[in-house]
Order: sequence, then structure tokens, then C-alpha cells
Amino acid sequence: MTLLDRAKKLLRETDSTCIALIGEESYLSKERGISPILNQLEKNEQFFKGAIVADKVVGKSAAMLYKKAQIHSLYASIISEHALRALKDTEIIVTYEKVVPYIINRQGDGMCPMEASVLEIEEVNEAYEALRNKMAMMRKNQ
Repeated sequence: MTLLDRAKKLLRETDSTCIALIGEESYLSKERGISPILNQLEKNEQFFKGAIVADKVVGKSAAMLYKKAQIHSLYASIISEHALRALKDTEIIVTYEKVVPYIINRQGDGMCPMEASVLEIEEVNEAYEALRNKMAMMRKNQ
């Protein structure tokens, strides 16, 4: 079984939303949205470097964070067309189950605010800062 197969299996068999296999270490998160990625990057920008990642939902916001993190490969249960375009010219190996036009927000009535916040951004550090700011604003308004 490859590491990617192992990560996919863990994603299916646990209630985790994001799995990262980094060397001999495993990172499993139940947090929603981009929180599992963003929180780790804020602590240590090298945390995901070279990781094999399995994620339930990947929009452009997560894709930009994974680019910044320099992961090795990514499996997504659901991935947006925007995320696929963002990852197209990278060395990240991407596999997925289902492609959707965009990630739907939690209310089900529009685009995910995190994906919308980076829709027009192509530079990873600019996207990272935009996402950090958006997340801070959303946390403040809860």
C-alpha cells in the first residue's frame, strides 16, 4: 500500500477532514475548511513540506495553502475547478474523486468565502496573507 493509499484509507475510515503523512508522522484533523492547513502553517511553515495529503474538500484557498506548504501529493474527495487550475503548473501530484465548479459555502447558497477571497490571486504568499486576514475577520465576527 502506498502512502497516498494509506492517507486515503485513513480519510475514509476516520471522521477526519484532512490527513497528512509526513515521513513516519501522521497528522489527522477534524477541523473544517482550511483551518487544518492554515493553523499548522501559522505555527510552522515547513510542517507540510513533502507531505502526502488526503483532504475531503479542496477549493482554491486550500490549493494555494498546499502550494505554499510544498506538499508532495494531494488526494481530494471533492476539488474545485479553481483549485485544479491553481495546482496545474506545480510539481504536486493531484488525484481526486469529483470536480465541482466551486466550493459551496456552509449555508449552501453561494461560493465558499475562503475560495472567493483568493479567486483573483495567483501568488501564494499574497493568497496566504489574504486567507489569514479573512480567517481572522471571520473568527472575530463569530
